Amino acid sequence: MRSLVEATPEDRDRYVDLLRGLSILVVVLGHWLISVVIRTPDGVTGTSALGDVRALQLATWVLQVMPVFFFVGGFSNLLGVRQAARRGWGYRDYLHRRVVRLVRPTGIFVGVWLLAALVLERTPISPASVRFVAGLAAQPLWFLAVYLIVVALAPPLAAVHDRWPWAPFVVLPVLVGALDAGRLAAGQDGLALANYGLVFLFAQQVGFLYGDGWFAERSRRSLLVAAGGAFVVLVALTTVGPYPVSMVGVPGAALSNMSPPTVCILVLTVAQVGAAMALAPAARRALAGRRAWTATVLVNARIMTLFLWHLSAIVAVGGAAWAAGLDFPAGGSAAWWAGRPVWVLVSAVVLAGLVAVFGRFESPPRQEAPPSGPGVAPTLLAVVAALAIIRGLIGVAMSGFSPVLEAAGEPFLGVALSPLADAVLIVGGAVLLQMPWLSRRRPPPQDRTER
Repeated sequence: MRSLVEATPEDRDRYVDLLRGLSILVVVLGHWLISVVIRTPDGVTGTSALGDVRALQLATWVLQVMPVFFFVGGFSNLLGVRQAARRGWGYRDYLHRRVVRLVRPTGIFVGVWLLAALVLERTPISPASVRFVAGLAAQPLWFLAVYLIVVALAPPLAAVHDRWPWAPFVVLPVLVGALDAGRLAAGQDGLALANYGLVFLFAQQVGFLYGDGWFAERSRRSLLVAAGGAFVVLVALTTVGPYPVSMVGVPGAALSNMSPPTVCILVLTVAQVGAAMALAPAARRALAGRRAWTATVLVNARIMTLFLWHLSAIVAVGGAAWAAGLDFPAGGSAAWWAGRPVWVLVSAVVLAGLVAVFGRFESPPRQEAPPSGPGVAPTLLAVVAALAIIRGLIGVAMSGFSPVLEAAGEPFLGVALSPLADAVLIVGGAVLLQMPWLSRRRPPPQDRTER
């Protein structure tokens, strides 16, 4: 960590790294906070406390920070696109540098959990409990799949941004609103599945504005007014309008603002980014100090490992408590609240152990695959590789890791695959993205501006 801190370029935007790290830590803390473990005659299951504690639903306006992560991702993707253009790289080169570091720790995570699921399936634990814990552990993969979609679409959308910077801020909200209207009228969530991409593409476009310095020209007052106005709109949408208060799914609720995302998440993006940009000057002053920046570097160096394994920490803690015969208090009860600090602390200790074991796989490879340069063949193969990885991630997220060898999950695009088959797609796509025979020349020195 000391060497990374000392090697920080003078022109690096440290606030971007802070926002990236904080957004993932808030997601981790939020999931730990609302978790409820339930003992059943067949074993163990769980749920969210949001259905029992209404005050926590309002807290999701702060705890649901995926818009901030995608906003930061948009900034980094724009840098990656422009770096590729400066060096004469092709689409495959851009995608390789944005995707491989994410897929390496993900492949290890999927492989370990497939082995764990195979072992659990051969124990006396009920199949329902195994499916529950293996499904819960796989949930982070849906977010990663959406993020890779956004990363893959960044180059053409960056071109749109350069030519018509404000067009996406008209088109995307209109599309999201139209899909929401169809979903509400028909009562079918499937009608708005495209909003998984459209809403977070909107957040990416906001990140493009940040990358071009647009926010630097705005006054703190105007940013706070924009954030406040967005929060007022959100209040109207969730009171007078048809949307629920919670920005994440609530057990038993007829409508979710996140499955798939609604226009509320789009408005929340404006509110959170406006507030974050208003706080930027004070945060940058703090980040100039060595202690704050070292902590930021530490989190970002293992950010994917933290995110991928944080629900596995819950599985480990809940499973150990269940095996020990401990009682689990009802969600929202006094005993449940009293146990939150201990639950979060023990989960953090377990996650720290998992990061210590698996965090090394997040380090970038010592030798990057040489650039292939522009060309139809590398571009087409890169697209195929990205589609394979995304299909595999979505498949595992929908089915969980168990049963490992059976296509027992929900079909995606009309096809259901086993978790093992989806894992093969993830690994195969990553390998295809790095195939050395696509290379034409050796890489130049690393660009200091690359994130």
